[in-house]
Amino acid sequence: EDASESERKASGDESECTMQIAVVDPSNWICSASSVEIWNTRTEKELCLKGHKGKVCCLVWNNDGTKIVTGSADNTLKMWDADTGECDSTWIGHSGRVVRLVWSKDGTKLASACTDKTVKIWNAQTGKCESTLRGHSGSVQDVAFHPTDPNIMASCSNDKTIKIWNLATLECKLTMRGHDCKDGCLCTREWAGVRTSTLGLRW
Repeated sequence: EDASESERKASGDESECTMQIAVVDPSNWICSASSVEIWNTRTEKELCLKGHKGKVCCLVWNNDGTKIVTGSADNTLKMWDADTGECDSTWIGHSGRVVRLVWSKDGTKLASACTDKTVKIWNAQTGKCESTLRGHSGSVQDVAFHPTDPNIMASCSNDKTIKIWNLATLECKLTMRGHDCKDGCLCTREWAGVRTSTLGLRW
C-alpha cells in the first residue's frame, strides 16, 4: 500500500475519483473515464472530451448512444455529443464531487450522486435540476431508478444506509441500516427487494 493510499484511508475520504472503462456495444465505443478519451473499436475514430476543470469521476451514455454525460470533481455535469465530442451543456448545482450518474429508463431524466450528501434529478433535455434529495449524512456513493416504477429511487451512502425515495413527493420512505463496514462501503445483501454491493445498487 503506497503513501497516498494510506493518507486517503486515514482521511476517511472513500470518494476519490477512480478510472472506469465503459463499453457501449451498439456503437462500438470504449471510454476511459480518467481522461475521457473515446475510441470507436470499429472505425478506430478517437475523440477527446475536454472541458472539466477537475477529474472526471463517472460517465454514462444515453440509451441510443448519441450523448455522453460526465460527472466531475469540479462539481459539474457535462453533456457531450458522442459523435463530435462537442460539449452541449454544463449542468451546475452540486457542491461536491459527482461520483455516480444514472439515466431513467425512459431517458428523460438523469440522477447524480454526490459527495455533498445529495442526489439530484436533472431534466435531460434542458439540463436543469428538477429536484434534490436530502437526508444522507455522508457522501452518496450510488443511486438507482426502480426498473418499473419511475417514482421510486434508491440511494446508498458512506453513512452506512440505503434510502428509498418517492420521487413524486421527494420523501424518503425507508432508511435501511445495518452495514457494519467501518469504511462505510456497502456489503452484498438482499434487503427489501434491493440488492446492494461494493459495485453499487442493483434492483
